[in-house]
Amino acid sequence: MSSEIELKRLEQRAFRDANQDGLMEILMGAVFSVASLAWLSPAPAWMPGLFVIFGPLALEALRKRFTYPRIGYVRLRQEPPKRPLLGVRSVPLGMAVYVLIVLGAWVLLLAAAGDVRDASLWRKWCPTLLALMLTGGFIYLADKSGRIWVYGWIVFSIALGVACSLLNFQRSYAAVSAYCLVMAVVFLPCGLVKFVRFLRNHPIRVEEGSDVGQ
Repeated sequence: MSSEIELKRLEQRAFRDANQDGLMEILMGAVFSVASLAWLSPAPAWMPGLFVIFGPLALEALRKRFTYPRIGYVRLRQEPPKRPLLGVRSVPLGMAVYVLIVLGAWVLLLAAAGDVRDASLWRKWCPTLLALMLTGGFIYLADKSGRIWVYGWIVFSIALGVACSLLNFQRSYAAVSAYCLVMAVVFLPCGLVKFVRFLRNHPIRVEEGSDVGQ
């Protein structure tokens, strides 16, 4: 039992070291920024989906350029999680199940509060629904990193979602756009500060005898 706990701590430390560059926060801030615009205009509505699909590839490319030359690279052994997420050992499938459960519970709540077919009711409470869906990702991040403060993001995200839902906006989906904008304003500076600090604390070492400037 103690060996499993120690292995878990080592994996969490490796995860924190790999994500100390702030690039993940920058990418999340970029996704929220584009999503904020997408909710106000149908033209770029497909762009957040591109971030979700190609975001991991972009993150890996940036880390090959900035992170790995400074701290190295270690690939941890991938095994099925010992603690299944909602009874599902596959993380992506577990997250999909979580989203379906949230949607199902949401439909029941809307049915109890009013007419579930009322589109304005969906638009009004869409920020809260989005915040609840993101909660699953934050919980996964807290488990992977071992950082308790990640749960503070959950509280902030849900509180922001409820606040945006309660405010009266004139334009359709302006509430969820405001939610994404605030999340972007929070994540982007946080990621940029971490990135600048990472570059400063981990300069690329120049090997002795190498010809600098050639």
